[in-house]
Amino acid sequence: MPKQNSTAVVDREEPRRILGVLRSGDLVRAYDLALRRREVARHRAHQVRLGALASGTLVAEVVVEPGAACEGRRLAEAGWPPDAVLASIRRGSLTLVPRGDTRLLAGDVLVLVAGSEASRAACARLCEAARAGPGAP
Repeated sequence: MPKQNSTAVVDREEPRRILGVLRSGDLVRAYDLALRRREVARHRAHQVRLGALASGTLVAEVVVEPGAACEGRRLAEAGWPPDAVLASIRRGSLTLVPRGDTRLLAGDVLVLVAGSEASRAACARLCEAARAGPGAP
């Protein structure tokens, strides 16, 4: 197991008083969290810009749920309505430019631009997990 470096955090007024310990792993985790938050903020700004450019259309974020009809499918196979376009896919800390051969995975956050509420709803249904119908166990 690799050795973790650590540094004592001391009080400015009383340098002999230890307030805590800072480990190198803590710094790496904090840096990773900051990068993820920055990517989410960029993604949301991109979504807002799309909404401003595409007046008369709907811009929405949809999450691909485990077991959804579109999970594991390529975009070209997913069956999107003709007036709906995927603008971007956020996968973990990455933002992907969607292409026809991009496979959708559970947890992907899709930014879609749709020409109508019906199209937005159809896209959302493709990304929802299959629900048991009435009378199902």
